[in-house]
Amino acid sequence: MDSLLKDMMKGNPDLAARNPSLTVEDAPKRSKYSNRHTLYEGVMFDSQKEASRAVELDILKRAGEVICWTPHVLFPLTAGVKYEADFVIVYADWHVEVEDVKSEATKTQAYRIKKKLFAERYGREIVER
Repeated sequence: MDSLLKDMMKGNPDLAARNPSLTVEDAPKRSKYSNRHTLYEGVMFDSQKEASRAVELDILKRAGEVICWTPHVLFPLTAGVKYEADFVIVYADWHVEVEDVKSEATKTQAYRIKKKLFAERYGREIVER
């Protein structure tokens, strides 16, 4: 029934304009990697796995193993290219890690290039979880 209604609406824009209650919205697009944006503590994370890591970091912070952490940190690379780290974490021994929550499917060619550029520019590796 919905597809019939959609076809009628596409074929007759006047019908849609005169009857706004008949409008049918398309289902939201499925994400490229089947991830679900997840809200945690007022921050929108790109996946449930990333939000779960934020929960872990909060637990580590309460345990005293992590001093602080910040999500979605932008790092300038070269020629206007930027890399957005999922987390920057300061541990209790004051070492800092730049972390990206990745599955094998999300390690795109663009990510691999940015990872190399990051290492060249900042002299450190991105930690992948």
